[in-house]
Amino acid sequence: MNVFEKLKNGDPVDMTSEEYRPAIAELMRADRALFQLNNAEPQSEEQKKAFEELFDGPMPEGLGIFTPTQIDFPKQISFGTHVFINHSFTAMSIGGIDFGDCPAWGRQHGYRNSAAHCGGPENPAG
Repeated sequence: MNVFEKLKNGDPVDMTSEEYRPAIAELMRADRALFQLNNAEPQSEEQKKAFEELFDGPMPEGLGIFTPTQIDFPKQISFGTHVFINHSFTAMSIGGIDFGDCPAWGRQHGYRNSAAHCGGPENPAG
């Protein structure tokens, strides 16, 4: 199991260990890709390319995402169809975030919205 799978499962990972180095590399890669995305002309080919670089693939059908945005682990996020994310979205997604499919613009995330899943058990109290 790699470090990203462990993080999604909520397994403990020592951030100072060699095992965590790929996560640090991903943070640095995402930071550079976010700079390109947040500074590209809206709705341009450059912005589309920056999105694809950030998420390592094409934009899902019906996804609307306005910049600026800040996402620490973009490859830990999955988007379904018809998701809209407004300006100034922040995601702390080390543990994974799934926005799922929605009927025609059924899931909208407003201005300065945040989403976080930092790993750990779903019900730590037992």
